[in-house]
Amino acid sequence: RALGIIAYAGDAFLVHPPTFDHQAFRSYNAALSTNLIDLPGSRLHRALALAQSIINEKETPNVRLWLVSDGGGINSLAFQIAQQLSSEGHRLDIVLTATTESTHPEPVRLSDIQKLARSGGGKTWTMDALGELTGNPFDKTSLVAETRAMALQLGGYRLWSHWLILALLPLALWLMRRQM
Repeated sequence: RALGIIAYAGDAFLVHPPTFDHQAFRSYNAALSTNLIDLPGSRLHRALALAQSIINEKETPNVRLWLVSDGGGINSLAFQIAQQLSSEGHRLDIVLTATTESTHPEPVRLSDIQKLARSGGGKTWTMDALGELTGNPFDKTSLVAETRAMALQLGGYRLWSHWLILALLPLALWLMRRQM
């Protein structure tokens, strides 16, 4: 899958456009810091809107978005965009980096974050005090199962192509023999 990075605080910026060059993605990801954007705030809806416009511009189907967040900036606009993304066949998963005891800049409400992820058709993961993810969203077994389920739900008919070719094989062989 193509990977891209959008950073946000008081506004959202495309740090790295979607690319299949995962090494370039890793280098940009390593350079991210909390001081990257001078504008204070947490305008999550701006980041989701930017992601949505890039997805629509590139006409990319079935995108899986990962939001790494401290839990701030959740508002009605963020919910609206998450629902639009989900209705277009995309998925929004959220990794919460703050603990539910965090209060800077505002209290973290896990229920709101989970509701936002569900609105985007995704799931929520949290980090413990050591930065370890609860569960493993990158477990290959679960990723393969979820990808297959998404393919079946959004366009499973495409999986029938090999059977169609197999069914037409006798006709193709007969036509080739007839032309000889």
